[in-house]
Amino acid sequence: MFALLTKLMQSPILAFPLGALSVLAFSPFKLWWLVLITIALLRVLHHRLQRPALTGFFFGLGYFGFGVSWVFNSLYEFGQAPWLVAVLMTLCFVMALSLLISGCLMLVSRLESYCPSLLAGDVIFIALWIIMEWLRGWLFTGFPWLLLGHSVIDSPLQAVFPIFGTLGASAVILILALLLLAMFRAVQSSSRSFKLPLAASLSLVAVLLALGQKQWTEEVAGSSLKVAIMQGNIPVEMKWSKDQRAELYAIYLEMSQDYLDHDLIIWPETAIPNYFRVAARDYLGDFRDQLIASSTQLLSGSFRYQEQPEKSYNSVVVVGKELQKYDKQHLVPFGEYIPLRAVLHLFRQFVSIPMSDLSPGTGAPLLSIAGIPVGISICYEAVFGSEVIRALPEAQMFINIANDSWFGDSIGPHQHLQITRVRARETERYLLRSTSTGISAVIDPMGRVLQQTEQFKRQTLSAEVQARKGHTPYSYWGDSAILILTLGLLVIALGPASGRVKSV
Repeated sequence: MFALLTKLMQSPILAFPLGALSVLAFSPFKLWWLVLITIALLRVLHHRLQRPALTGFFFGLGYFGFGVSWVFNSLYEFGQAPWLVAVLMTLCFVMALSLLISGCLMLVSRLESYCPSLLAGDVIFIALWIIMEWLRGWLFTGFPWLLLGHSVIDSPLQAVFPIFGTLGASAVILILALLLLAMFRAVQSSSRSFKLPLAASLSLVAVLLALGQKQWTEEVAGSSLKVAIMQGNIPVEMKWSKDQRAELYAIYLEMSQDYLDHDLIIWPETAIPNYFRVAARDYLGDFRDQLIASSTQLLSGSFRYQEQPEKSYNSVVVVGKELQKYDKQHLVPFGEYIPLRAVLHLFRQFVSIPMSDLSPGTGAPLLSIAGIPVGISICYEAVFGSEVIRALPEAQMFINIANDSWFGDSIGPHQHLQITRVRARETERYLLRSTSTGISAVIDPMGRVLQQTEQFKRQTLSAEVQARKGHTPYSYWGDSAILILTLGLLVIALGPASGRVKSV
């Protein structure tokens, strides 16, 4: 037994539990500090084992295998895929993501082999990890889920968000993790050199605590919205059943009756589960008259049909004296459209997802609510910080509607809410979130949840939120600043190595 344990301690498989434990840093667990330890230990394994490909791959299997396990729920419960097919597709997805971490560590090992300095190697590790996370944000349309930075929204480090965004927060985590490792190494060698990384860590945290007191934006005097957020908790089977459609609308219409004194009523993504023009004709005529009479607007998720050229969109529609619309631009592959349709026709034979042949919209993600410009995102779009800030500086608050029922009873909705909170902190705007089955929320400009619903319950949130104006640094430069800094540090770290490379 001892021999087996010794062998395991020298195996890349040890990276698997480190990846799995890292998931506890995110919602709903929120043990953000834990990722400092797991990343430091990953770096130790990376050094000692000298098997970067397998070490990174096993870390990724644990990290994504547990962290995005909700993909199985969406395929099996929502997509009605056979159990084995859902398992295999989830596994393939997790393995593909794991290969990115594997490739990152391989490249780190390759580059730091030319660097005699341990510090230079650590800088290379940090820089390539940030680049890897950035690549995850756009490669194959992007999946920037579980970025390390998302975990610190409830920590003293959250002041980095309005300056450098989520990638900047990831960089802070990586820096602190490696400073922690440097302190441990110094103590282990009975050296007093631990004082330098300790001082650097405390200084970084102190700077972020001080920056946390600064507000980059300001309130717009006399400009606010009184809003009601509806969570209908409509079962998936009922939503897509044409026979139960009248009952579905009756639920939302009844929930809305007591809130016609508000400026805005928000229904979640696909609360109107057919083409809006059909719903407006058959179900919403009388209610629209009530909205106009009370000077209230309804914002709801729906589908929109365009005849020339023939296209369908996942949309937000605003109903009131005037109709407005926003068509979702960043669609979910396999969920809202099938990439390489001719090649991947087999996918359609195993998974049945309603309205999965949609087109991406165009134009600015902005609508006007009671005269206030509001930035709009639909579900998955809120994951992309660089896309959300496209609505700035005009947007004075944000609204995100989502259909998180396809996560099932998993950690997915909690992670999605956490990521949405990061968007509010990056932009310093109020963010209103309406989801079909939870978690709906009112989020303030500091990323704090002021109100939220319970999951799988029919509930309504009522709040008054203030419009805000101004830029955060992140809304000016997006991810460009942190990427330029990262590349600059990478060049500096590799500078002394260039002569060695030439002499080889």
